[in-house]
Amino acid sequence: MREQGKAIVQPASTEIMPEEYRSYIYSGEEIQNIPPTEWLLRGRLVKRGLAALYAPAGVGKSFVAVEAALCAALGEQFWGEYFAKDCRVLYFASERVSDVADRVKASCKRRGVVIPANLFIVGRRKPLQVEGEGEIIKAI
Repeated sequence: MREQGKAIVQPASTEIMPEEYRSYIYSGEEIQNIPPTEWLLRGRLVKRGLAALYAPAGVGKSFVAVEAALCAALGEQFWGEYFAKDCRVLYFASERVSDVADRVKASCKRRGVVIPANLFIVGRRKPLQVEGEGEIIKAI
């Protein structure tokens, strides 16, 4: 905003922000209180968060993701680190859920284990559908 060639600086105010966005925006004071990141796998997979695995089609993303999910659910080693025991895993399938299920079944058969009860797969009606997933996470 300018008045006769002079800049007018307005103080920052969170009141101009829609309330729905307020919980995602942090002030300088609030930034001081944000806890440090907790890692499941140092520098790779964050605790209590979402992770996305992306690469060109056909290079093995689903294979890696299913293996990581199973290792987490079983408390096994993955990428040189062990997951904590009793880790609940929520896998959001961005492909046909039957394809993910087939990979999970095959990997469990190869390991000689049953599909762990602490592994959950969220199937989608449409690829990358996000509406309502917060409610799914809360329910699980």
